[in-house]
Amino acid sequence: MAKHNVWMRLFVGDLIADTTHLNRCDFGSYMLLMCSYWRRRKPLPDDDRALSAAARVTPEEWKAIRPVLAEFFQIANGVWRHKRIDEELEQARKRYEANRSGAEKTNNARRNRKRTPTGTLSESVCGGQSESHSYSLERGQTCAERPGIEEVLAYAQVIGLAPWKATDWFQEMEGGGWLDHNHRPIVSWRAVLDRVRTKWEADGRPMQPPTQPGARKSDRAKRLEATHSNENIDPPSRL
Repeated sequence: MAKHNVWMRLFVGDLIADTTHLNRCDFGSYMLLMCSYWRRRKPLPDDDRALSAAARVTPEEWKAIRPVLAEFFQIANGVWRHKRIDEELEQARKRYEANRSGAEKTNNARRNRKRTPTGTLSESVCGGQSESHSYSLERGQTCAERPGIEEVLAYAQVIGLAPWKATDWFQEMEGGGWLDHNHRPIVSWRAVLDRVRTKWEADGRPMQPPTQPGARKSDRAKRLEATHSNENIDPPSRL
């Protein structure tokens, strides 16, 4: 099995919405057909014997459920094609190629890097810092992989990450000197951005940044100010 299709993204909300009319057995067979499609990395053959085996039902049972499950596929030229899985396979291939390319660049940089001996780093050059810490800083500066915003946004499009989230992450990395939370240099920024996408999907795939707390506080302040203004109005005098 190719590395780029070891795991498959599953959008649960879309899946449940599209299969509400299926019973438990039909739903299980549909999932098995999708898994077989993914492992093959190509459309399923329009062969009742092969399809019933992939769906794990008897030939008689397959005759009954075939018209129901055929609604999720485009059947033509002797194959069952699934548009969504084809798109996900292409996205997975692009992610794999991008990660492999990034890994090759990183490995080449490591092989070609000439490390400065620790003993040559004096305190005067490092501003009074210890030799080991100075070497760590210099190594961090040479190891960190720093892409441009255009490259980050291009890769974000490949992996399906919202542009605002990719831009927010890029600005955070720029401000922090491309170090992780443990002050270690970023060796493979694509791998880090993949993890950002995973957390973003866990948060519900928001397409816009969250509202700033300051904005909500300002609205509240306006309401309080209006309330206080009304309280300070003198009641009309009685004649």
